[in-house]
Amino acid sequence: MSRSKTILEESHSYISSAVADAHSAYLSNNPISANAHRNATEYMPGGNTRTVLHSQPFPLSIKSGSGSRLTSVDGRTYVDFLGEYSAGLFGHSNPLIEEALNKAIKCGWNFGGETLHEKELARKITTRFSGGGIDLVRFTNSGTEANMMA
Repeated sequence: MSRSKTILEESHSYISSAVADAHSAYLSNNPISANAHRNATEYMPGGNTRTVLHSQPFPLSIKSGSGSRLTSVDGRTYVDFLGEYSAGLFGHSNPLIEEALNKAIKCGWNFGGETLHEKELARKITTRFSGGGIDLVRFTNSGTEANMMA
């Protein structure tokens, strides 16, 4: 056996052992998340609906978020470096966004007619990007609907 093959085998063994130890520690630190994931595999392929969020041996189940922090169902708090892939730029539970949502909810939502809010948003978008190729705006409820409109 060549020396380089022996070194590769030893490295593989060391890495495999380190990964196994990390998985074991992760499981012992996150038993509620492990159980939630195990139960979810009965109802969803792979135990989740967003493959990009899956991790080995199982993804954490998040209970809440505030600012830049997330808390798992296991009671551990983490800094959220992902930020919902940039959709969460203002962090979790931002008080200004919460206030705006509460105000909007009190007026009702999902009307079968037009509102002044959508007209104002369209005006802001087109004036902000005037000369930049956004002359008119059409709002849709989904990417599928946007493609159908296009």
